[in-house]
Amino acid sequence: MRLVVRRLDGQIREAVRGQTNVGHDGRQSLEEAQRAIRELFVRIKDIKTKADRSEEMVKEITRDIKQLDHAKRHLTTSITTLNHVHMLVGGVESLKNLARRRQYGEIHQLLQAVVNVVEHFHKHQGIAQIRQLSNSVRKLQDELAMQIKQDFQDAYGKQGARTIPQEQLANACKVVDVLEKRVGDDLIEWYINLELAEYTVLFHEAEDVSWLDKIDRRYAWLRRVLVLYQQEGVKIFPASWNVAERITERFCEVTREDLAKLMTDRASQLEVKLLLFAIQKTTSFEKVLAQIGRA
Repeated sequence: MRLVVRRLDGQIREAVRGQTNVGHDGRQSLEEAQRAIRELFVRIKDIKTKADRSEEMVKEITRDIKQLDHAKRHLTTSITTLNHVHMLVGGVESLKNLARRRQYGEIHQLLQAVVNVVEHFHKHQGIAQIRQLSNSVRKLQDELAMQIKQDFQDAYGKQGARTIPQEQLANACKVVDVLEKRVGDDLIEWYINLELAEYTVLFHEAEDVSWLDKIDRRYAWLRRVLVLYQQEGVKIFPASWNVAERITERFCEVTREDLAKLMTDRASQLEVKLLLFAIQKTTSFEKVLAQIGRA
């Protein structure tokens, strides 16, 4: 019995001693875990701090890049503006020299570029230098318009036709296309009046050929004018101006007015046979005009 009791006491002591060691190991593990957690917290905090610094640095770099980009755009705009000013100053002087030599082929391209630059500076007319340059360009355009008009008047005069080449007049028309629309309209109006001047004299109401029995001569006159225009005029005037069509239109307007007045003044001389003749010739003439229009 005593042996059993001593054995049990030994087992109990062993069990108590084991429990004591377990508790000590548990506290040690807990302390190690807490220490690891604190270290982890410190590391996380350090990482967060570095991340915040990196984010701020990225923002500063981005801000600097935007400022540089903005400065670059301003610098590019400034350089472009200076180039435009330089081109405007040099272009005006070049145009003046070319105009004196009547080199319209070169004027055409340069003038278009200068006009584009002036339009670019439209919002900067408050600057005295820009306004002065723009005024110089407008003055030059007016001078060119008058000079070209005079060239055409000389070319279609008695002596000018031999001294002004067709190519020069054709290039002058290209310059007119760059000028204001009224300049081209004025030149075309002058040319049409010049072409029809002979017609109004030949078929004046006092002339015998003005009456209905010779109406076909009116139409023959226009056909001759149009043939001459196809031989010479098309080499000078741009197709977009429709000069031949406008000559024909004006001819028809003048002819209608002349015949209406003649038939009113000489109503007593109107006969059916005469009217049928005039209608037949007019109808044939209209068909010819239609064919020309389609061509």
